[in-house]
Amino acid sequence: MSTRGSLAVHAALVGALLMTALVYWPGLAGGFALDDFPNLVDNPALIQDTLTPAALWRAAFSMEAGPTGRPLAMLSFALEARAFGLDPWVMKLTNLGLHLLNGVLVFLLLRRILRLATADEGLETARWIPACAGMTQSTSWTPAPGSMAGAGRTEMTAEGETPEFGSGRGSLPSFRRRPESILPFETRNRAPALGSAFGAGYTGLTKSKSHSKRPDESLHAPPWSRPEAVAVFATTAWLLAPINLTAVLYVIQRMESLAALFTLAGLIVYLSGRERMRRGQPGGTGLIWLGVAGGTALGVLAKESAALLPVYALLLEAVLFHARARDGRIERPVVVLFVAALVVPALLGLAWLLPGVLSGSAYANRPFDLSQRLWTEGRALWSYLGWILAPSLKSLSLYHDAYPLSTGWLRPLTTLPAALGLAGLLGLGFGLLGRRPLIALGLLWFLAGHLLVSSILPLEPVYEHRNYLPSIGIALALFALLLREPLQPPLRTARLGFAVSLILLYGLLTLLRADTWGDPLRLAAAEAARHPDSPRANYALGQMLTVLAPDAAAPQFRLGLQRFEDAARLPLAGLLPAQALIFLSAKHALPVKPQWWERMRQIIATRPLAAQDISALYALIDCHIQRLCRFDDRELEHTLALAAKENPNRPVVLTLYANYAANIAHDYERAQALMQRAVALAPTSAQFWENLVTLQIALGQGTAARTGIARLGELNRFGRLDAVLRRLQAAYAARFDHPLGPASSSS
Repeated sequence: MSTRGSLAVHAALVGALLMTALVYWPGLAGGFALDDFPNLVDNPALIQDTLTPAALWRAAFSMEAGPTGRPLAMLSFALEARAFGLDPWVMKLTNLGLHLLNGVLVFLLLRRILRLATADEGLETARWIPACAGMTQSTSWTPAPGSMAGAGRTEMTAEGETPEFGSGRGSLPSFRRRPESILPFETRNRAPALGSAFGAGYTGLTKSKSHSKRPDESLHAPPWSRPEAVAVFATTAWLLAPINLTAVLYVIQRMESLAALFTLAGLIVYLSGRERMRRGQPGGTGLIWLGVAGGTALGVLAKESAALLPVYALLLEAVLFHARARDGRIERPVVVLFVAALVVPALLGLAWLLPGVLSGSAYANRPFDLSQRLWTEGRALWSYLGWILAPSLKSLSLYHDAYPLSTGWLRPLTTLPAALGLAGLLGLGFGLLGRRPLIALGLLWFLAGHLLVSSILPLEPVYEHRNYLPSIGIALALFALLLREPLQPPLRTARLGFAVSLILLYGLLTLLRADTWGDPLRLAAAEAARHPDSPRANYALGQMLTVLAPDAAAPQFRLGLQRFEDAARLPLAGLLPAQALIFLSAKHALPVKPQWWERMRQIIATRPLAAQDISALYALIDCHIQRLCRFDDRELEHTLALAAKENPNRPVVLTLYANYAANIAHDYERAQALMQRAVALAPTSAQFWENLVTLQIALGQGTAARTGIARLGELNRFGRLDAVLRRLQAAYAARFDHPLGPASSSS
């Protein structure tokens, strides 16, 4: 590529990054949302007075999510909170910086993919281009220097080709292609392939019907079809795609973008290693291991979605390298890598997950089962595709809790067609591997990106940020189709215009979404207006209105209560709307309606309790303990007793009931029995042991308390429980008039 072309490409990339920053800038002024509150705002471990290793460790593992706890993401939040406080503007700015950095990595990855695919297309084309004696006007042949003219034959070399001569008379020439001579969909003069017949009278240069017998300017590739240009187009579309907004402005989803950072970097390193191996250069094997194993290890510490890095790498290997060396032999180091980094972990993961999934225990806390989730995800994937390719402000949302479940293969009617369509899409991806590898790679990349979050795991069905990496595949396939497929000039220009218009549309919609996200009240109002069936959207608007109300007599307060009423009546509502009505009414000395308690008990009796339901019950208990809320204790006790009865094996629910029994009913015997049951169900949970020991010290049970403190010492990995142990040891010393020895921390 010329220096001028390279400068143009890099200028376009810088322009795309600046445009993305400007589009997202209004959204930085917004606040926290949804899961930001329990994981960041209400997380005391996130705010550390010191930056000691133990304090950082506590902050890094202060979120109980996934098998790893996502410590790298939580550590980044803790460092920000230490430097700037819990400032959503700063945290969103960091997210935007990550998004821009990921954009650079996406460009580097796509450019490398497109270059490799273009070179591979050239090699494949050279294998079946026949030679002929009757050359077309667009092909000129010159005698090769040193040809065997005396033998009565002429050896020919094509323009742009360098002959390699064998030894001895009668040896035939082979031809070496210059890599820089290959441009996408550009007609090149080819040398005759070995074994092809001279003088056969064949006049076509290739098998393509688009080639004519006369030179045609339309056959030459326009500049925007070159790998670098297509990579810029696809990257810009991905940066501005409206579906990716929640991965930037939804603060807690830094986990997604940080995991993507390590995934993209790992894939780039992997491709670098494979290219070195293909060229016979040293260090390639080490690079592919570093890219796949290192990128995965770091990525899963941000979010488990990075576990798909080996799957993405396998797709790239299948499309670009075919697990072969340049001489055609199987690359054993590549096979060993994928067995070790993909096959073995996948088998171990399935062995860990499948028993709970198949028995149904993994779905015990969800209002749907495995089959319902799988049927629903088939429809959700088509929704994602629609939101990526043809986004609209009405369809995109932070809240998709009202997305209808598929309860059977024809309930709703689109369930089976969606599943069959996905099977067809998968077949199309494999079918295009030989003819349109970039489009095939894009389709398979999108489907592979949903192997975790849209399959057997008991996650909520729909979230937009799950498409942060999968949408790269759709961008690649779309812009490869628009910019690299050969057409006559008018149609080619039309497709370029469509590509530019699509990017501008993406930018406009993302700007409008970001502007809405920049005002918490406007965001809540817009989400509730566009998604009236969403309990979470209606609850969020009610919460915002009541928080902004100066007092209980203000119109905003009454409007907020009405929103809670509306949300509580929705069929998919959890405990939060009814709990908010009880909480605010009791706090402001307003009447607490019995039907609100009944509504909560009806939900507890008929569906599993979600995490936000647990938080709702805890808030009622805490408000009553702090003497901020006045309501009938019997209603709360009845509700908590029902929750414990319906969830006998959930230690967090038992702990809620124990909290009520100890601090409100003062029934210490029942509280201790419930806490002991919670510890038995979760013996490695430090929080449940801390609760039990605190109660035992208060009850004067010194021996039992010492046993519990010793157990906490065993759980004190890397000093993360040092502060808890110091507090309990001080309480023990004050209660029993003699100190305990320091509990050792395990490493």
